[in-house]
Amino acid sequence: MSTINCPSSNQIHDLERESALLVIGFPKENRGLDQSEHPPTPEENTMSSSTVQIIESIANAAKNANVFGAIESSAATITLQAWNAAEPACYRVYLDGDSAIVELATKDRWLSESIEAELVESGDKLDELIEDELVDLGYPEDSGAVAFEHYRSDDLEFVFRSKVVPMNGQDQSEACLQWLLAYEQCFRQLGDMDESDDE
Repeated sequence: MSTINCPSSNQIHDLERESALLVIGFPKENRGLDQSEHPPTPEENTMSSSTVQIIESIANAAKNANVFGAIESSAATITLQAWNAAEPACYRVYLDGDSAIVELATKDRWLSESIEAELVESGDKLDELIEDELVDLGYPEDSGAVAFEHYRSDDLEFVFRSKVVPMNGQDQSEACLQWLLAYEQCFRQLGDMDESDDE
């Protein structure tokens, strides 16, 4: 006697989200993270004095920007709590040699889906919104350098992330700060990332 395997409610939910992500403009290949490309953990990084200086520079500048909550740094990672989000969320910057990644992460499914829903409703493309904020911060227009991934990590976090692409002649700390602020300004306007708008 054969057995019929019916999809679970979670699988159905994932299929529904797959359709929604296509509408948003999320490249399918970017929704499944290649684990070999996952940002290194602090234990995997070898700290150097230059890395420490860059992290400290970003942390100090981010604090002065007055748009983040608590800020913590360790090894080659800086974590900044999102301010006024409906549920806990944080921004992170990872350094790995000459490369850097900026991301927004939350363990709350509904917060992540509130961002997705607003993008679906507005028809806006997330990479274009991020680039608009970068341009406002001095990045060249129509550079085509903005790309992003959206996925659920092994730590059960819903993550939006981009590789930091510095402008010509721009040092790493300045580029990381620029992308970090662009991420904050972009996501603050989406979904339930800023509850102060409801007050």
